[in-house]
Amino acid sequence: MRELENTVTEVNKDVETIQERRAALKAEIHVLENDKLDIENEIKQKEQKAKDRILPEIQRTNDLILKIKMEMELGKERIAKEEA
Repeated sequence: MRELENTVTEVNKDVETIQERRAALKAEIHVLENDKLDIENEIKQKEQKAKDRILPEIQRTNDLILKIKMEMELGKERIAKEEA
């Protein structure tokens, strides 16, 4: 009977240890999830800053390309008039 009581006590200690570890793991998961959200938000902010910085450059480049195309068309028209 004494041996059975010792076994039950050991099992109860093991269960308690497992429950403590489970609680610690849940807390660690919560911290990691928060860290993940923080990192994702930081990445989104950096991406937005990059877009905000790059978009005006893209627009200027597109405007320049459009201007060059228009100048080329005008040049073609002048050449066609001169040849006519």
